[in-house]
Amino acid sequence: MPDKESHHETWRVGESITAVNITLLPVEKVLIRSSKGDAGTWVQASKEPFAIIIRDDKGVRALDMCANSVSLEELHQKIPDLDALLAST
Repeated sequence: MPDKESHHETWRVGESITAVNITLLPVEKVLIRSSKGDAGTWVQASKEPFAIIIRDDKGVRALDMCANSVSLEELHQKIPDLDALLAST
């Protein structure tokens, strides 16, 4: 039985891609899990695509991986510095 388990989840914006007048910003979820016990320590990490933010002449919007609309407010809650990232692209 593990002595200590830890789980860390973070959301981040990946590197932007710009073509013509459209900028795409990928949003990804990163999970890190670890466990320490008598038999040793293990760490597992994974990165999952979550959404894409689209900035063009129509404004800024986000779509999930099934092309459903995602609230920018929801993304702001997950990525506190999203406004600064959007301003810099």
